[in-house]
Amino acid sequence: MLNRNTKPPRARRFAAHTFSSLTDVDFDIEEYSRVKFGSDRAARVLGVDTADRFFRVRRDVLTGRCVVVPAPSTTVPVAATLLSRHFMNRLNALLVGEGTTPVEWTMAHRNVTYNNNYAELPKDER
Repeated sequence: MLNRNTKPPRARRFAAHTFSSLTDVDFDIEEYSRVKFGSDRAARVLGVDTADRFFRVRRDVLTGRCVVVPAPSTTVPVAATLLSRHFMNRLNALLVGEGTTPVEWTMAHRNVTYNNNYAELPKDER
């Protein structure tokens, strides 16, 4: 547990997929689009893939207490929350399979809602 005199751990970055244009994407963009529209099946596919890649590449950060925190949401889970849930479930299956402590889940709660409807903004302003 962190107290006022303890520095938080240094942030470490991870990307399951990197690309510079839509022509060199190494994942199914149609599947990703389905996640954005609420498909739990598509979220499972991408969440499991991300967890497998994370476990393989960044297993080193899973030695202490780890927490998965999805995107904040006020009522309806957003796509990132669906994907995060499947990511955590798969990651925990891998960790428990080797006798390691599973990661935990928590939510970041929004105290306000946004008044802007970003779907109505022109693409260049989003």
